[in-house]
Amino acid sequence: MSGGNGEGRLQAVFTFGARQPLITGIFLLLVTTFMVMGALRLKIDTSYDRLISDHDPGWADYARSVKEFGSDNTVIVYVRDERLFSPEKLAALDRLVRDLKKNPEIQRVDSLFSALSIKDEDGALKTEPVVDTVPTGMAEAQASLAKALYSPLVRRNLLSDDGKVTAVTISLNRASIDRDTNYTIYDGIEDSIGRVKGEFERIYQIGPPRLNIEIERGMNYDLTLFMPLSTVILVGTVFFFLRTWTASVVPLITAGLSIVWTVGFMGWTNIPLTLLTTLVPALNIVIGSAEDTHMMSGYLRAIANQRANGQKVDRMAAIRFMTSHVSLALILTSSTTVIGFLSDALYDVPIMIDFAFSAAFALSANFVVTVLTMPLALRLIGPTTSSLPPMEEAPTGILGRFVAWLEMVGRDQRRLVLAVFAVITVVMGYFALSIRVSNDPLSYFHDTSPLVQDARRLHDDISGMQVFYVTLRATGDKDFRDPAMLRQAEAVEKVLTKAAVFDKVTGLSDHLALVHREMNRGAETFHTVPDSRKLIEQYLLLFKRQDLDRYVTTDYRNTNIIVRHNISDSSDFNEVIKKVQASLGSVALDGTAVDFIGKNLMINRTAEGMIYNQADSLMWVTLVILAMMALLYQSLLAGIISMIPNMVPIVICFGTMGLIGLPLNPGTASVAAVALGIAVDDTIHFFSAYLGVCRHEADPDKAIKLTFYSEVVPVITTTLALSLGFVILAGSNFTIVSQYGLMSAFTIFVAMFVDLFMTPALLRGVRLVGVWDVVALNVGDTALVQSSLFKSMSKWSIKKAILASRLVDVSAGTAIIRQGEMGRNFYLILKGSVDVVQTDADGRETLLAQLGPGQTFGEIGFVGETARLATVRANRDGKIIAMDADSIRTGLRFYPWLRATLHKNLSAIIAERVAGNRRAGGGGPVEGVRLRLTHGGKTVDVGAGNPEAMLGRSDTCDLIVREQRVSRNHASVRYVNQRFFISDHSTNGTFAESGDLHMKTVELTGRGVVSLGRKGGSEATAVAYEVLGAGA
Repeated sequence: MSGGNGEGRLQAVFTFGARQPLITGIFLLLVTTFMVMGALRLKIDTSYDRLISDHDPGWADYARSVKEFGSDNTVIVYVRDERLFSPEKLAALDRLVRDLKKNPEIQRVDSLFSALSIKDEDGALKTEPVVDTVPTGMAEAQASLAKALYSPLVRRNLLSDDGKVTAVTISLNRASIDRDTNYTIYDGIEDSIGRVKGEFERIYQIGPPRLNIEIERGMNYDLTLFMPLSTVILVGTVFFFLRTWTASVVPLITAGLSIVWTVGFMGWTNIPLTLLTTLVPALNIVIGSAEDTHMMSGYLRAIANQRANGQKVDRMAAIRFMTSHVSLALILTSSTTVIGFLSDALYDVPIMIDFAFSAAFALSANFVVTVLTMPLALRLIGPTTSSLPPMEEAPTGILGRFVAWLEMVGRDQRRLVLAVFAVITVVMGYFALSIRVSNDPLSYFHDTSPLVQDARRLHDDISGMQVFYVTLRATGDKDFRDPAMLRQAEAVEKVLTKAAVFDKVTGLSDHLALVHREMNRGAETFHTVPDSRKLIEQYLLLFKRQDLDRYVTTDYRNTNIIVRHNISDSSDFNEVIKKVQASLGSVALDGTAVDFIGKNLMINRTAEGMIYNQADSLMWVTLVILAMMALLYQSLLAGIISMIPNMVPIVICFGTMGLIGLPLNPGTASVAAVALGIAVDDTIHFFSAYLGVCRHEADPDKAIKLTFYSEVVPVITTTLALSLGFVILAGSNFTIVSQYGLMSAFTIFVAMFVDLFMTPALLRGVRLVGVWDVVALNVGDTALVQSSLFKSMSKWSIKKAILASRLVDVSAGTAIIRQGEMGRNFYLILKGSVDVVQTDADGRETLLAQLGPGQTFGEIGFVGETARLATVRANRDGKIIAMDADSIRTGLRFYPWLRATLHKNLSAIIAERVAGNRRAGGGGPVEGVRLRLTHGGKTVDVGAGNPEAMLGRSDTCDLIVREQRVSRNHASVRYVNQRFFISDHSTNGTFAESGDLHMKTVELTGRGVVSLGRKGGSEATAVAYEVLGAGA
């Protein structure tokens, strides 16, 4: 067997950098220069808008609401002082308010100086600002405090219950603000605060500008922290396991180039630097190093082989060895990792879509750079010594003992291993059902963050910083000067207040109800909207238009209820909104449409969609990777089995999140698909290595052991590097990044253990055939077409059958079979030729035959272990494949049609060989001996006149058995030298009194019944047989 054109082209690609260093250098330089130009266009975006789906139906209502009632983009200045209501403090507050009003980016400022006091005084209604002018004495200041605390419109809205904290509410001109304007607004407010900061015990601003700037500062901190740490971890981990500085430095070169390419790509495609895309460079360093590590490990093993064999160290030969062993696996692993990241684009959240495309490009760029740069670097500065053992030698030290223990557990405790993982998966699947979601920007920060502490303080003293609107729209000719319409708005407010989770609910009805109460000497029974339209219109005249701007439109057709809260858990918030909306069903809303509006609502609504996006993301990435694996191994069943070790860690990941109460947010939502894409890398490398070992090693236990020898070091190295790389994200300023890092590290670490324990348990006794190996296999037309063993098989199927068998290289003079020895193998010659000789009692050899490519020998061993009648010896160097009944049954488990065809052809070869031996001995068939088969009233005789009969569901069968579990060509019965043999070719097996005959050939004697497809089957599957003698 030799490499075909496909394999040659693949190696040519992977060695291009080493063979064409000048062209490679020029290409890398040109692309890098272009990407540097793109990097200069990179922008930063920390706005709320990237947390909201572009397809959220609330955007249209939000735009209309902003136009009618102003933006919900508000900043609150928190002011606390024990002597707040003193002349000097109120004077400082007045200076602050006046200074803020000068800022052109500010639409309006609401404070104690603009809040209206409405109060009955001795039967007269007095309306005036809570603080009209700065008081000149304490008595006047305390009077203002009394007015403020008396008004429900001021208390818990602009003033705390104890009168020591006030809020200055700033409405911004724009609903959405770019980065530069954001800094302008924040700095302007900070300048105003700075002029009076020394006057108060505590003063600060809180709102979107500060939140966005805190996010950007945290991003900068993360970048400066994670990049160096990722580099140290990469260098340290690789050096620890591979013991060469070259192996540690080269990945830094590839990572550096791919990071420049990625930043350039983001600049050219207008993908901004966000909370998540900031992680891409660090992830690229850590994840990208996995490919470098596998390639370097292959190179170092090649160097070790050369030294162990006493050869001169040849870097180019080592590079070719490296690429031949890892190239296909690297293509697949890179593809699955990229697919894992790309699946995040299925989330309908802009910040996650940006992350998906930038991360996917980063890993794609890293693959291209690695393929070009690694061979180039190894040719120039590749190490000429290796601390790794040669191929097929066990690692030494602690790692060697660990490998031996792993192999022993997988061999002796296979069922226990699978049972333990099954139980863990079921338990964790149960806990996964309790996962919650969260998308609130405030929840992205740690509880110890000053921003969170300030938001909590504002909530405790006055009301939360989070705002949304409930807008009521009149239909027909009605408006909200109508008492019935106002009572509907009042009823909606009561439902919101009754929910007991919102800090403050304020609407037009509150203003009118307050006036109505004070017009009736402060009687609480009148604290409701009046019943008269005339009264309502009179009350409205008491307010300036700016007092009502945020609560009702100028035509009074639409009214607005402002709700403030501090709920940062999206699951809790969405549940509350659903309950409130359900409760509104009991409110008679005649002629009124109610809308819940605001970015806060859309952000949390987007979080709810993450559950469905997560399901879609996982489903598609699983299906794509499953299709790739099934195509690679030419079997859907093989693809499914290869996915099992990769789905278990995902279930454990979600189960752990549900168990410890970790929410699904833009960070943790990425974990599953990304971890799946990364975890499948180890599986592919393990499967690929096992596939290669199986070509020349028949013993499945030894094949697993040799696979461990070659794969454990790079698997553990990459897992530790990846896990540590993700763990450092725990040091982020943001909880979503910390949670993402910790859960990714945990899941990848779990995936390693599942791969090391579960994958061998699933693979033991199974042989795989890779599609690339089938393409590359070249054995010549003689073996493929003329061999009786491959009758009725396509070249593709023949190659699969060859690769699923044990390939053996034989030297001239090697005895493959020895006369008198017991054996069960049979052989097919792929290349070369053999002599068949028989030795008599005097030790003289007689040449019986010479066999060449495509011919078989030792077939009788397929029926059962038997003494060899002759010696078969290679007369020149060649290659053969060795098979036996057990290896066909297990090795072709994933290829049932192929297995059935081989069984059928082998049965024919055995029958012909036995018959030939019989004729050679002078015997002949006994015409009267036959086997009668009966089913469904039909009878078929097998004997000298009809030496073969096919049983099955197909219309072409000699005896048709129409039942669902019966295969089209289920089993064949053959007459051989007065004996009758049945061979099973089916999927579901053939059953006789002696047991399951699945894929076996056994002799039929006397009389009995065989059941097709079903053990102990009914008449529908039963075939009766009887051997009849001459004259019967």
